[in-house]
Amino acid sequence: MKQCELKTKPAFRALIRLNVYTLLDLGKISPESLVNAHGLGPTSLVKLEPFLTYSIVQF
Repeated sequence: MKQCELKTKPAFRALIRLNVYTLLDLGKISPESLVNAHGLGPTSLVKLEPFLTYSIVQF
């Protein structure tokens, strides 16, 4: 599984405010919500983009 490391605390806190704790949680959030979230800047969004399509875990 890919890993994404957000090194900025504002980005991490923004995901927590959106109740995103796992990749499955991230898949439930609309891209518009992420763009409008305070603390998620362009760099963070670029790092999260590959993970936005995760909705089902494959084994």
